[in-house]
Amino acid sequence: MEKEFSRWKKQCLKKLDLSKKGSVDEDISHLVSLINSRERFFTTSSCSGRIILIDRVSGISDIQKQNCHWLFVSHQKCKPDDLISALERSNGDAVFKFEPFVLHVQCRQLDDAQMMHSVAINAGFRNSGLTVGKLGKIMMAVRSTHVLEVPLSHNGKVLVEQEYIHFLTELANQKMEENLRRIQRLISALERSNGDAVFKFEPFVLHVQCRQLDDAQMMHSVAINAGFRNSGLTVGKLGKIMMAVRSTHVLEVPLSHNGKVLVEQEYIHFLTELANQKMEENLRRIQRLV
Repeated sequence: MEKEFSRWKKQCLKKLDLSKKGSVDEDISHLVSLINSRERFFTTSSCSGRIILIDRVSGISDIQKQNCHWLFVSHQKCKPDDLISALERSNGDAVFKFEPFVLHVQCRQLDDAQMMHSVAINAGFRNSGLTVGKLGKIMMAVRSTHVLEVPLSHNGKVLVEQEYIHFLTELANQKMEENLRRIQRLISALERSNGDAVFKFEPFVLHVQCRQLDDAQMMHSVAINAGFRNSGLTVGKLGKIMMAVRSTHVLEVPLSHNGKVLVEQEYIHFLTELANQKMEENLRRIQRLV
């Protein structure tokens, strides 16, 4: 399967871009290059998000390419006048749409896809999902749900006032801004994911400056009895007396190396439960200290 994946990736990246635009959208060119530079992934299709006005044949409910004429398309924010002008050319049923970012990524192994899925969900792409095809191809689709689809004309007759088109334009532009923020979060997360991921639980810590040594000793005794066994005190050069309230029930577990996940999801579920238990004990100790 490793050799097969490498062959698929080589073939895919050599193919011509058959999209309407013919190239990767500018806002996601870095993201696409970043993913394709990783040996365990490659992109098969993408769109950075777009605002479109399409004119479909009246009486046909199914929006297919052969039944539609594009009146307006932009991968950036748009102006109301652009839409109003484009709408004047409608002869059928015009529909105004915002379509958010979508990206399809083929992954070498299932755990690679699961890692990509987790990163996408955390970046705000809640509708993302993965599939495994008959030939063993593992695909991750990065998608979100903040779409917009509004009919504006029927049989060439505009159904709304210009004020409503202004409102729709503002709404679509807001969605485009949020779309780009999510893309940036995804890029940042993927750039960070190329190293060694470590899962950690860090318990409560508190540093207290005390007036006198016996005050610090009293605080130290209270902390120890509350369960903070790693507490200690120090006296600085200027006579500052510091008490550090600390405990030892930490957790530090490596989960990936060079971006490759090293453990199964079941183990991550176990670690999550363990960390939650430590957090509960941490809060109990804080309450005892109070």
